[in-house]
Amino acid sequence: MQRIEFGKYIVADPNICHGALTFKGTRIFVLREKRWWKKRN
Repeated sequence: MQRIEFGKYIVADPNICHGALTFKGTRIFVLREKRWWKKRN
């Protein structure tokens, strides 16, 4: 699998966090942030 970019800020790279969706340039999981925002509202 190759690195796949979703827009400007989200990436799936098998070499980073086993291919999970993360924010570009970080190891922050997109789903974790989504759950955090959902919990706040």
